[in-house]
Amino acid sequence: MKKKNLVSIIMNCHNGERYLKEALNSVLNQSYKKWELIFFDNNSKDNSANILKSFKDERIKYFKSNFVNLGIARKKAFELCNGDYVTFLDCDDFWVKDKLKLQLNEMLKDQNIGLCFSNSFFFKKNFKRKLYNSKPSDGYVFYNLLKKYYISFDTVFIKIKFIKKLNSGFDKRLTIIHDLDLIIRLSQITKFKYINKTLSYWRIHENSFSKNKLSRINFEKKIFKTKLTRMLKNNKKRRELLELYNQNLKETLYEEYFFNRNISKMLSVLKNNETRSVKNLAMFFLIFLPFGLGFYRLLKKS
Repeated sequence: MKKKNLVSIIMNCHNGERYLKEALNSVLNQSYKKWELIFFDNNSKDNSANILKSFKDERIKYFKSNFVNLGIARKKAFELCNGDYVTFLDCDDFWVKDKLKLQLNEMLKDQNIGLCFSNSFFFKKNFKRKLYNSKPSDGYVFYNLLKKYYISFDTVFIKIKFIKKLNSGFDKRLTIIHDLDLIIRLSQITKFKYINKTLSYWRIHENSFSKNKLSRINFEKKIFKTKLTRMLKNNKKRRELLELYNQNLKETLYEEYFFNRNISKMLSVLKNNETRSVKNLAMFFLIFLPFGLGFYRLLKKS
């Protein structure tokens, strides 16, 4: 018999042995105990499987796969869930002990809430900062997320029935922005709730701000733009909403042009008053300095 209020935790893993014990311990130490862990091993070649199997707990369910991209891996793992709710933890991140309990309690207060999120610490070595310094918008946030996406996937707690209301769950074409795609589509049909607590720790890696990753993000954002255009086909505010997302896309494209030293394309973006921010103007001047790219990378990582 299915347990009421069962929380399915998805952990996708590809060669994640380095921090895996810390992530798994943060699940086992949760004060809310009615959970299952769907551990989706994406063809790891390291010691990840042995580490996972050393944790003797019947709530942990191990699945091995041939290597697939993360969008497909998320989709396959989601199809294995038995819970009423789903949440996601990567094997190099971890949670505070009351994360599941606090988020479930918040969801149970209002049946119209389909997604709950919280603050998160972004950290590495001796550096740590909160994602939000002030309370982000919650409620019906579709407009806000198109303007600027601001939700960290390690913090989300989602009612599965709302995902099933979508035409599709995870998009297998998306490797990096699968979360943005899912969450923006969810924001069209359900209310979001923010808990003003820091419940998660997201680890910063050296490749988090790489040029290749930025190019892939922009490629995937263009895929989402095509989906969004279809989604808004009958929306009276279609033009306004698409323009909001276009401005968001131009910001990350501008950053890609900066790393590629494409001055002409940077200028074409700056011709648009709405993207002529202080940050973008500063980047344009940095491009002419020999240390400009390195200096900007340091700012991004700090």
